[in-house]
Amino acid sequence: SRVAAEVAEASAAQRHAEIHCLLQLPRLEQAVGTEMLVVELADIGPGLRWAEPCSRGCMQLLIRHGVAAARFTDGQGGLHEQRLRYKPELDVPAASYAGTGRLRGDMISERACTDLDEKLQREVDRRLPKTLEEIVQSGAVEAAALRARAPLALRGRCLPLPRRKRRACDVDEAPQLVACR
Repeated sequence: SRVAAEVAEASAAQRHAEIHCLLQLPRLEQAVGTEMLVVELADIGPGLRWAEPCSRGCMQLLIRHGVAAARFTDGQGGLHEQRLRYKPELDVPAASYAGTGRLRGDMISERACTDLDEKLQREVDRRLPKTLEEIVQSGAVEAAALRARAPLALRGRCLPLPRRKRRACDVDEAPQLVACR
């Protein structure tokens, strides 16, 4: 559908914080045994939201590259920690976008794998890793290209809101009171 295509194109320019963090390491092998803190800013006001590393390939890439623990904000002022077991042989594409499960064709996980494959190739070629500015700029260039292809009515919109599920509701006498089950 058209909405699914819009979501897929916008997702192609996304880069999750966990991957962004790995990309900034001088060498990916330096991730082995490290701990990572993932935070997500609240939409409104000062605060942090739930920020568990996603299962769309990010968690698998942290495991594959040896991050020992992922700490993340819980949205209530605290931190959670998830210990990770190093699995350098983990086939991340098969476990995410190239597999047969729910993530089949997922562009965010494919992008994460591509980014880290490019980083590994730079290491093999003895080239310096991309700078923070280069990483940010590459995402900005791709996002601008996607926006330029979108019709004017869609520009400035990152992702469409998913349709809400209809639920059986009892409406009280006063129109502003709605009790849903």
